[in-house]
Amino acid sequence: MGSRQNPREAFCRLLITDEAAALARGRSVAGHIQAARLPPGCAILWRDKHTPEKDLAPVARAVAAACRARGVPMLVHNHIGLAPEVGAAGLHLSSDRDPEKARRQLPPGMWLGQSLHRGDEGRARAPLDYVTVAPVFAPLSKPEDVRPPLGLDGLRTFCAAAAVPVYALGGIEREAQHAASVSTGAAGTAVLSAWFVAP
Repeated sequence: MGSRQNPREAFCRLLITDEAAALARGRSVAGHIQAARLPPGCAILWRDKHTPEKDLAPVARAVAAACRARGVPMLVHNHIGLAPEVGAAGLHLSSDRDPEKARRQLPPGMWLGQSLHRGDEGRARAPLDYVTVAPVFAPLSKPEDVRPPLGLDGLRTFCAAAAVPVYALGGIEREAQHAASVSTGAAGTAVLSAWFVAP
């Protein structure tokens, strides 16, 4: 990883943004980050699938400012040009993106992560710095997801085979699920619905 800090040492909870859920509470994503009770050891993964491309930069800057104000790292989902521009700590790729290409375009100090699934253990390696794997439990935010959950045994197998830190994603809404996931060897958990439901 060169000069990059190991993500396992930097955060154990990856909070994924949901602009629709934030708006339902009368807030922007940046406003929710400012107002939410953030757990210790967290990082924010900003994911925006609805804002037009031409309008993304100011939204990203607002989210970055909110993250700096709360003292938490910000990761940007897929928008490789915006991540360095707003001073994000890293870039997170969807499963269909090429991490080798992305790494060549990133400053050397930025983290690079990717979303993976069952059977992707062989992809959990450099040039990635970390991965998420899903679904570990039945996901709350994707009731239409018909993929069978890995469960704790599947997560343990995935973590043992991965060469980089793994964050468990999917259906994690209770502290006991976070603790159980970490007990398998995961570096932590990633959540979407749970932290937007909380005030």
